[in-house]
Amino acid sequence: MYRARSEDTWTAARAAYEAGEPAESVCERFDLGRSNFNRRKAEEGWRRADQSDPEPVDLAFDDGDVDLPDLEEADFADFAFRRMTVEARRGRLQSALGWSRLRDAALRQMMAAEREVDRLDAARSRRARQDSAERLDDATRVSRSIQAHAQAVLAAARTDRAPASELDRLDRLDSPKPQTRADRRRQAALARKRGPP
Repeated sequence: MYRARSEDTWTAARAAYEAGEPAESVCERFDLGRSNFNRRKAEEGWRRADQSDPEPVDLAFDDGDVDLPDLEEADFADFAFRRMTVEARRGRLQSALGWSRLRDAALRQMMAAEREVDRLDAARSRRARQDSAERLDDATRVSRSIQAHAQAVLAAARTDRAPASELDRLDRLDSPKPQTRADRRRQAALARKRGPP
């Protein structure tokens, strides 16, 4: 809600502020908006009588001179949320908005980091699936070559008129191998349970 105040009200508010009354109290007493009060104070250069001259600001400082704690994104987002709440309660909406933007930036960083971790996990699992498929293809090729060799031996044995017991053994080798992926998996699981021959 916009509050229009007369110049007399602003003059009285300035006098009270420069005499040493806190800004919150002046705004409450004269029913002034805090952001308008701060804007006018900055434009006209109001300064309380109990305030000393500001220290000169050294704009070229080294990061090593500032002692700020290292915060994780989640801790920083929590800190910014608390500061935003405090500033909003005090009526400092511009400051609260600034803290809100900082919190949103920290949350966006957290979400980007989580998406990157998910992307890397998906890539790893995709590579693992490809590797296992390649190993399965290799095992299938070896199995088929063994089967072809056994069939060739069986055919040669039949032509040589091998004894019946030898033919029975070779017939067992000639039994059809499973062709579906599920059958190959079951057969591999059984082979693992039995152990090496």
